[in-house]
Amino acid sequence: MAERHTHKIRFLSGGERQMVSIATGLLAEPRLLILNEPTLGLSPKLRTELCTAIKSIKAMSVPLIVIDQDVSFLSELIDRLYLFDHGRISNVLERNDIPDHDTLMAMLFGGVTS
Repeated sequence: MAERHTHKIRFLSGGERQMVSIATGLLAEPRLLILNEPTLGLSPKLRTELCTAIKSIKAMSVPLIVIDQDVSFLSELIDRLYLFDHGRISNVLERNDIPDHDTLMAMLFGGVTS
């Protein structure tokens, strides 16, 4: 982002805007940082960069709540996964207990696992 410091935010890419949003949140020295769908609309390359950035934030001991539908992205970051169904927590999984994609989809939407 250093090379973009003179650009207006409206001219930044979606990933760059996301990074600016997270940085702005960190400037407030939050006791808890909540990221809602941080990967939405990002390219795979930017998702990787964002994951690295969030890992750095986590390493700074900033408590995080990350809401996202990309479970593979989340599994690299989280200690615990909360599954919601119609606004209620339907299941809580520790990091080591998170199943593969197909099993997780079956848990969420029913059906037979492969």
